[in-house]
Amino acid sequence: MQENQLKLLKKFDNSILGLIWITKEPLSARPFYFEAIDYLLDGMLTVHNNRVIDNEDLKQNSKSFFIGTSFGKPIFISHLVESSEKLKKDAFELTQLASKSPQDRSSFIILESAQVKLSQQLSSKFLDFKFIQLKGE
Repeated sequence: MQENQLKLLKKFDNSILGLIWITKEPLSARPFYFEAIDYLLDGMLTVHNNRVIDNEDLKQNSKSFFIGTSFGKPIFISHLVESSEKLKKDAFELTQLASKSPQDRSSFIILESAQVKLSQQLSSKFLDFKFIQLKGE
């Protein structure tokens, strides 16, 4: 695993409720940070890709949502494709869904390119949560 992927994994502590991962390509292309996030989800991304390998519509899906476990509690992982027309709407919906989870976690990590700048918009809408912006691809 590359050093930058290990740095991402080190960001996960017991305050992290979720990850919003925005990439230029769909999951089937195994975008940047795939290995680290797959590790965090116990191989769930690889299983997902293996299931959609023969379905072109699913391979090009612009939104995916996964629930794993971190520090014994649910962790919510959203993957969104940057070029999606519904990027902001999808990010808001998935964040809202994760934020309804009854627990004491209050932070989301956002992996996004400099062009997207979704973390600022989410911070202004979800005031009870902290959004940690990390450089994506």
